Amino acid sequence: MGLIGILIASDAPAQEIFGRWMVESGKAVIEILPCGQQACGRIAWLKNPLDKDGAPKTDVMNPDPDKTDRLLCGLPLVEGLRRQEDGMWARGSIYSTRDGATYGIDVTPIDENSLAVRGYVGLALFGSTQTWRRDTEQRTCRDSTLEAGVKP
Repeated sequence: MGLIGILIASDAPAQEIFGRWMVESGKAVIEILPCGQQACGRIAWLKNPLDKDGAPKTDVMNPDPDKTDRLLCGLPLVEGLRRQEDGMWARGSIYSTRDGATYGIDVTPIDENSLAVRGYVGLALFGSTQTWRRDTEQRTCRDSTLEAGVKP
């Protein structure tokens, strides 16, 4: 791409990462919000919000015993994402409810309806990337428990 192409690309409006995003597996929606000069995120919806006993799922894998009873729906997961000059958001962290560990995260808008989300240990080189799609249905934690048959 020549100099003109670079100038045009740099003038293109940056795609925002804020909003609700369905993770690649389809099992959760993460809401990414502005948090001061950074971005953060929380679980906004779960496909399976209940445990095997029919109770709302909690953060049972958390290594801190005082946090294992926190509800997964609404749980903060993403912290500290910082906007980069190229439109990417980087150097954040993401908490995994699957193993109770925290990983690095970088987020790159692909277009207005999709994000490339890279989770990693240490360096971004040692990670994997998922594509998250915009949640056009605007699902909520309340919706997920109603779908599972739990009345508020």
